[in-house]
Amino acid sequence: MMDKLGEDKQFIEIINTGTDEKPYYEIKYLDRVTGITHIGYSSYKLDVLSEFLREDFGYDRRCKGHWIETDPDDPIWWKCSNCNRLSDFADNFCPNCGCRMVEPQERSDKE
Repeated sequence: MMDKLGEDKQFIEIINTGTDEKPYYEIKYLDRVTGITHIGYSSYKLDVLSEFLREDFGYDRRCKGHWIETDPDDPIWWKCSNCNRLSDFADNFCPNCGCRMVEPQERSDKE
């Protein structure tokens, strides 16, 4: 066992195994000791996952980003300013990187 918090686990991503109406978020991570990828640390709330990441992975999720609205003709409407991952809804946290989202930005194609 490694002595520093989070050194034996590597955060990969936050995934949604629920539905659009009722998302259920889980953390996908690599166990560096065994080399096995796991899915766990689950919650219906992204802020709970942020706490898991901070406490169990030593991962600081206090970053802030914003949603950038993309082309309305594209089926995916929002992009995270931190990780550039696309999402079809603008939630309070990015489901990929976990950053807390502040006010959404205006669509860039409005001129």
